[in-house]
Amino acid sequence: MKLKEAVKQINPLEYANLLKKIELLDCYLKQVNYECPSRKTDGQATYNFTETVGQVSIVEELVSINVKYIIKAYSDEENIFELDAEYVLNYSIEGALSEEFFEIFKSYTLPLQSYPYFRELTHSLTTRTGLSGLILPLRRVLKKESKEVEGQKKESKKSKKEAQSAKASN
Repeated sequence: MKLKEAVKQINPLEYANLLKKIELLDCYLKQVNYECPSRKTDGQATYNFTETVGQVSIVEELVSINVKYIIKAYSDEENIFELDAEYVLNYSIEGALSEEFFEIFKSYTLPLQSYPYFRELTHSLTTRTGLSGLILPLRRVLKKESKEVEGQKKESKKSKKEAQSAKASN
C-alpha cells in the first residue's frame, strides 16, 4: 500500500485516535558500522543521509519495526566518515491496526521516535573519533490546518476570553 492511498483512507483525527492504541516498549541498536578513514576536515563537509524503514512484523499484540540509517560525510571528494546503524523498535498494540495505519505510522510517527537515537549516535561517534561532533538537525513535522480547525481554535480562544470577562465582572 502506498502512503497517498493510506492518507485518503484515514483522516488525521482518526489517526490520532488510533495512535492511542500503540505504545513504544523499547528501541535498541541492532547493528552499527562506523568507518572514519580521514579525520581531517576543513569544516566544509557534505553529508548524504538515508533512512529506510523495514517491514512491520506483528505477532499477537506485539509489533516490531526495523529502521536503518546511513550517513556519509565527505569533503573535496574525500570520504570523512560513514555510519550505518539499524534500530529495532518494539511496540505493544491494543487490538488490530490496519495496513493503512502502519503505512502512515512508518512515514510520520516512527521517524520521530527512532531518529533521536541515530542523532545521538552520530554525535557521539564523530566526537569520539576526533571529529568535531556532528549534530544532526531536529526532525519536524509541519502541520497544515484546515480553515475549519483554525476557526475552531479562534472560537475557543474567544470563549476563554468571554469566560475570563464573566469571572472578572462577578
